[in-house]
Amino acid sequence: MVNNYMVLRSFVEKILNVSTSFIGESDVDKHITSALKDVGEFSKVDRICILLLKGQGKSLKCSHKWSNPKTISKFEMSNINISSIPWVMREITKDNKVKINNLNKVREDAKKELSFLCSKNSKSILILPIKDKENILGVIGFEKIDKPKKWSKFDIYLFNMFIDMLSIIFEKHKILNVLEDKKTQYKEIFKRSINPIILSDTEGNFIDYNDAALKFFETTSEEIKERKIWDYYLPHLKEKQKYKFIEDTKNTIVENKFYINGKIKTFIFNKFSVNEKGKVQYYSIGQDLTHLKNIEYNLHENKQLYKSLYDYNMDLIFSIDLKGTISMANPRVESLLGFSQKEIIGKYFTEFLPPSKLINVLGKFNKVKDGEAVRFEVATFRKNGDEILLDVQGVPIIVNNIIKGVYVIARDITKVRESDIELKNY
Repeated sequence: MVNNYMVLRSFVEKILNVSTSFIGESDVDKHITSALKDVGEFSKVDRICILLLKGQGKSLKCSHKWSNPKTISKFEMSNINISSIPWVMREITKDNKVKINNLNKVREDAKKELSFLCSKNSKSILILPIKDKENILGVIGFEKIDKPKKWSKFDIYLFNMFIDMLSIIFEKHKILNVLEDKKTQYKEIFKRSINPIILSDTEGNFIDYNDAALKFFETTSEEIKERKIWDYYLPHLKEKQKYKFIEDTKNTIVENKFYINGKIKTFIFNKFSVNEKGKVQYYSIGQDLTHLKNIEYNLHENKQLYKSLYDYNMDLIFSIDLKGTISMANPRVESLLGFSQKEIIGKYFTEFLPPSKLINVLGKFNKVKDGEAVRFEVATFRKNGDEILLDVQGVPIIVNNIIKGVYVIARDITKVRESDIELKNY
């Protein structure tokens, strides 16, 4: 009992040291392999291998491994089809372990299944499940080469302590990967948006901005870093707009006039504050209304008719998977097309196109799937049957250099096109 207590104490200290090494560590794989080495040397086993479920739980793939160089020089492992190891999976599910003290005494069919994890000279093997709160994530195998080993309840207890730590690490790593994917997707939307997006601080400095913002301010990335946002305000409105910009920290829609290269330009934007490491910053996401304001000036007698041209705001953004199914749509879809998000998501995008446009739009869709950004106009329909003309930009969703789907950013240009025609006839 005293001996077990001392072993447990030493093992707990080892686990704590291993666990501490993961805090704030980005190279998780390297430290898991190092942890396997520490546990393997402590427990005097000859080989440890972690196999995680892949392909919707249909196969096991070795993710991390360690072997004692004194007994095993090198070993390779291929993916294991779950259907080929039914006995092993039954034992894992039923007893939470596969414990073989002496492989020479195991029946041949079981030994054949165990060969996926055992080397030819293996004498003993212990396989334990790696679980999260609800599901099996994979298995971990401990192997003894030089002589048979009787796996005790105490051995299994110690190894399960290590596995519990691994489960937490894998779950954390999984969450971080999901967050990184989302971050990449939102960065792509930020960059590709046809509306200007600006991130600024309380001093008016430009912290981040997309290409549409640079186009609006008619400047370069290098030049805008040397300016403050109120440097572009109209002189007689500068102090008033500056005060309002700093003091109004609530989410609000603002329409400002800017003096840019001798021209007055109008920008309507949704401004909201965020707290970044204790510092207040402001996102401004909006639309260049200069062209619409010019239309209003030239067609003042029809002001009410054209008011809708500058009242509409924000673009429709949705994502499509590689099969053509709409997987995400923003709330703008309801006001723009008349369909609710629930009616759009899960449907094939061609359901919302007239038959005469299918071949052309599918061609554009395939180009984006091949990695090309496209921009085109297409006439489609609202839920009530009305026709709507959209300015559409399609860009690939790229995560870790792999195209995952297609982002579509669409703007209603129906009335803009109608206005252009009326101006020509004016």
